[in-house]
Amino acid sequence: MSDTNSKNIIEEETETTMQQTILLNIPPRLQWDNDNGYCGEAALQSISLYYGAWISQKLIHDINEGEYLSQPVPPNDHREPLRTLTLLHFTYNEWDWINSPQS
Repeated sequence: MSDTNSKNIIEEETETTMQQTILLNIPPRLQWDNDNGYCGEAALQSISLYYGAWISQKLIHDINEGEYLSQPVPPNDHREPLRTLTLLHFTYNEWDWINSPQS
């Protein structure tokens, strides 16, 4: 096999690997129903439990000063989801949802 073919195969394998979805073994959780639901709080609780820390959905809700939403909030909204993640010591990369390709 030529070096060019080997290089192409390696590049294709790398691209395939980078596009894989990784599913974590996180059991489903129940979210609180009040205050428009606690879906964001339940998601953060599930992630923290996966890494060995229990965080109450109410605590997340209180730190965020309202329902935790992972999407941008309007300028006049007092909720700050990235501040909440920082205060809870989460490591995260903010997704550029506007400029990212959609599938």
